[in-house]
Amino acid sequence: MWNQFERVRISLQPLSLDETSKLWSAFQSQYRISAAYQVSVVLIESKRPTRSALPVLSRGEGDAGPLVFPFASPSLSDVRPPTPQPGVRLGEDLSLTGHNLDLPGILARFRHPRLDAPQELAPHKGSTGTQMSVHIPAVLEVSNAMIDWMPGFYSLELALSRPGMPAWTSNSQAFALAPTITISPLTAPAGDVTLTITCTPRLLAEANVRLLFGDRQLEPQTITNPPPGLADPPDPTTLTFLAGDASAGEYVVRLRVDGVDSLPFTRTPTGLEFASNQKVTIT
Repeated sequence: MWNQFERVRISLQPLSLDETSKLWSAFQSQYRISAAYQVSVVLIESKRPTRSALPVLSRGEGDAGPLVFPFASPSLSDVRPPTPQPGVRLGEDLSLTGHNLDLPGILARFRHPRLDAPQELAPHKGSTGTQMSVHIPAVLEVSNAMIDWMPGFYSLELALSRPGMPAWTSNSQAFALAPTITISPLTAPAGDVTLTITCTPRLLAEANVRLLFGDRQLEPQTITNPPPGLADPPDPTTLTFLAGDASAGEYVVRLRVDGVDSLPFTRTPTGLEFASNQKVTIT
């Protein structure tokens, strides 16, 4: 606008031949720029309606200003399942590393994208400033573990709460909670084979589920959860899969839930090997 209070400046900006040729290449136009000018920013007042905030009358309770705490907050740098597993299962421990992990009042908060409520667990005693361990309860340890948890990827953050102070959380780290399965039958004749799988913890109906039968991926035929209110806490989810035209051989079986596989191996004194109860033999 001609009457705005900020001046508009237009200044000649000499360019070298190389810079000018780059502009010619960029515009790809029949026009050839022969002179360049630098134009200052023009102030344009918006005509759109806006909202103006009220002035601040006080900062904090009693106009005391922001709270300042004389200690650092906790932070996470890594979350690891038991070595060398790619994921943790119910009844196992997670190892956490970070800074200021020995502050009193810390809880580990677990969030799953398909579960409404997060889970909060107290860490093991003896945490140091850089090391902490958290136990994921098994079904026999906590009656609601079957429904409070679900296989898949979680985010873990540390929540710190103290009397008279506002609660705050640390950064988050991701980890995988692997399902635990049973397989039936473990031996079957060649041909079409129907496999029955139980999964702990239970699955939600919207979960993305596949059975890895050797190198094949099978979609579930049925997914059955115990009726609400009638199930015992330890009752798992039951699934059935059809392995069509299965030829003779030994097949390692894994259940994949939202991208996280069950763990088909077991530890031995010399390392890892595929567990016999996680394999199906077709005769």
